[in-house]
Parts: sequence; structure tokens; C-alpha cells
Amino acid sequence: VDTACMKSNANEVYPRGYLAVGKVDPDYTENMKKLLEAKIHATGYMLPCFKCGNPRMQAEALMKATPIEKRRFFIHVLAGFWGPDKAANRKFLHELKCAFLSKDNAAGIVTNAFHWSYVMGADCSEFSDLMLFYIDFDNNPKCYDFVPFGGWNRP
Repeated sequence: VDTACMKSNANEVYPRGYLAVGKVDPDYTENMKKLLEAKIHATGYMLPCFKCGNPRMQAEALMKATPIEKRRFFIHVLAGFWGPDKAANRKFLHELKCAFLSKDNAAGIVTNAFHWSYVMGADCSEFSDLMLFYIDFDNNPKCYDFVPFGGWNRP
């Protein structure tokens, strides 16, 4: 991690902490330590391994690898990385959320309307109490194309 470059170009950094193959990113802990030493605010994110099961264990592994307590962790909800059963996906996400919150951390969601609808269902709004990190692939930082979904009314 080039912390000098990041410090001059970013207010916050989102290092990948958990891989979709069911393990903590091997560079995550060291990257977090470097960012914290450089006084750069860092929030870890995970791409959970749905097929691996045990969401609580996955969240706990990520929290254990994070060198500071009481953080926010973002959970990626992307088509292709979850199961085909929306009810099972919701249960899995609920267990991840509960695991993070039980340790005085905060949880957030990284997704957009397409991915949310595909993975959780267009009618799912039970996670709208979590912060949304809206992903938008058009390279326009203004999010002009945002439409409310999942109970979120703004990016």
C-alpha cells in the first residue's frame, strides 16, 4: 500500500478484507496497519463466500484480522457471488449483519439496484437501516442514474 499517494489523494480507503473463496485477504491486516499508521481512515469490505456457509465465522474472521476495534464493514452484494435462493441470501446477509453488530461494529452494503434485485429481490428492504455504498459503473461521480431500491432513497 502506497500510503503517501493515498494520503494526498483520498480521504478514506476501502481495503478488501474477505475474499469470495472463503478466507481473509492475505494482505488485509498489513494494509490496514499501514493505513492506520498513516492516519488514513480505512473501512474494510468483504465479498462473502455464500457457498462456504457459516456467515458468522466469516464476519468473525474479518473482524479478527482488523487491527482496530469498532469499525464499519461493508458487505458486497453482487450477482454471481450469492446463491439462487433469495430467502437463503437474505438469511445469510442477516447473519453477517448480526455478527458485525454484536461486536459493536457497524455494517454497510455495497451494491446497486440491479445486483440487489438479482440477489435479494426487488421487494427486500429489511437492510435499509444499513449504510449504502452505491456502486455505479458509468464513471460519473454524481450518481445521476440512482433510483430508490431496497428501502434506500439516496446513494
